[in-house]
Amino acid sequence: MAAGYCAAGMREWCRLRGFTSEDVRNGIPAEVMLATGCEQAAAVVRQAEKRAALEAGGAAE
Repeated sequence: MAAGYCAAGMREWCRLRGFTSEDVRNGIPAEVMLATGCEQAAAVVRQAEKRAALEAGGAAE
């Protein structure tokens, strides 16, 4: 289950917001992503929440 963003676009998004590839690998907390105010970041958080629910055996909304 992927968010569907290309690597080049993700690198640019991170660069513009001061995140590094290491930050991404380590996981950027949802509240930090949401604090960017970016709809793309919110979509990634929603996707991650769906994935976590599926992995926990729950239903994705």
